[in-house]
Amino acid sequence: MKNLSTLRRLTMATALVGLVFSASASAQQRSDSCGDVEQSGTFVAHSKNVGFLLGVRWGGGTVTLNDGTKFNFNFKGLKALETGVAVNDAEGEIYNLKTPEDMIGTFYGASQSVKLAKGEGEVVMNNSKCVVIKARGKGEGIQLSAPAASGVYVQLAN
Repeated sequence: MKNLSTLRRLTMATALVGLVFSASASAQQRSDSCGDVEQSGTFVAHSKNVGFLLGVRWGGGTVTLNDGTKFNFNFKGLKALETGVAVNDAEGEIYNLKTPEDMIGTFYGASQSVKLAKGEGEVVMNNSKCVVIKARGKGEGIQLSAPAASGVYVQLAN
């Protein structure tokens, strides 16, 4: 019974990793067809991450558009090949964002980082509306994250 339960967990984890990888490849193909990118604004965000081979992350942040408009967002997602526990602060640029509603949806990309107490990482992600996020982050905790697919669902916050 114990071996069967472990096998089920491994099968589920493998299926989730495969789903994230295939979605990331699909998003990369869409990103290549988006054409030129134009910076729309900047953002800051805070997240918490936990994982063992498959990382789970959640958090929120604020976007500041070039015209000074600000809005808040929340996110949650998965990252393949990530192990550990960490909190992260990120900042970066957003491209091709015409309205805040264009941020709603799933962003895919790939990132890498190694945090032992403190560390840095970066990621470039895009969604189906060709909105691109380029983020640089710093975090604290113990986390190993190989170059691998990542998916984050973004929604607007109240």
